Amino acid sequence: MAFPEELKRAFPSYGPGWDRAVEMGIDVSLLLENLALTPTQRIQQLEALLAEVDALKRAVKRDPVP
Repeated sequence: MAFPEELKRAFPSYGPGWDRAVEMGIDVSLLLENLALTPTQRIQQLEALLAEVDALKRAVKRDPVP
């Protein structure tokens, strides 16, 4: 994870909300990376994430904590 000072040097300001996100330590490089994807790629990424969540839920139900 990058530090806010590094992010401020690496990325231009896109407004006060962006600046606040950087100050809070949010890695805005990930936002830019995802925005570079096509809509189809974003949907595929979301579907893959949802499949992982479903698999985790099933695993938790199969192996309850004693």
